[in-house]
Amino acid sequence: MKRLWIAIGIFAAIITLCAITQHHQQTQVKALLTALDEVTDAFERDDLDGALVLASALVQDFDRRTRLFPCFMSHSDIVGCRECVVLLPAILAEGNPEEFRMESARCRAQFERLLLVEIPNLQNIL
Repeated sequence: MKRLWIAIGIFAAIITLCAITQHHQQTQVKALLTALDEVTDAFERDDLDGALVLASALVQDFDRRTRLFPCFMSHSDIVGCRECVVLLPAILAEGNPEEFRMESARCRAQFERLLLVEIPNLQNIL
């Protein structure tokens, strides 16, 4: 009977750990989406200097917030997001508005994909 209770305890600990990491990932990605919104809002207000500062801060924020993601997620998903985020300051410095809009939309799509890819449902399991 002790082994059964130990197994139940281990199972409960694993489920709890999975729920905590899922919540952490969701929280971090939502914070990155908010930061991306701030960059695009500054750009739309024609505050290019402010948008450039915010975009540079977004790159650092991305590295800080996603440092544990490779332990739980596919590296290709994270690298795709990082490629988008790193390009934003360079595009803003160049001053091409259409390219910035396109790249920020691509970045948003990558972040939203990160939100969906780790949800435990049949589509992601199979």
